[in-house]
Amino acid sequence: MQLYEKIGKPRIQQVIERLYDRLFEDPLLGHFFFQRDKATLIARQLEFTLRLLGDMESLYRGKPIPVAHGPLGIRAVHMARRQKVLEAVLAECGVEVEDAKAWLERENQLRHLIIKNPGTCLS
Repeated sequence: MQLYEKIGKPRIQQVIERLYDRLFEDPLLGHFFFQRDKATLIARQLEFTLRLLGDMESLYRGKPIPVAHGPLGIRAVHMARRQKVLEAVLAECGVEVEDAKAWLERENQLRHLIIKNPGTCLS
């Protein structure tokens, strides 16, 4: 069974909405979202996450990850903070621990596409 099926679209949507509420206000990450349309980001992230978690019928209409994230200068510390926020949101939304770990691991596999200069000490 795919993670998408285990967690369910309504809960995935709840996680993404709550995650972006937190990210927009986060002291370390909030600057990435200045003058961004939250509803559009949530819609694109939901599409992406549904695919990531196994819903092959959903369509992702956003930019490729390197195109969307490359210019932002995201570092390892930013990615680590986002993962901590996501981990907390997954728990709050009642996602089973093993499913939350699997979700986080799938996102961690994308690090090389998101983090700028991943091989440096300052990444």
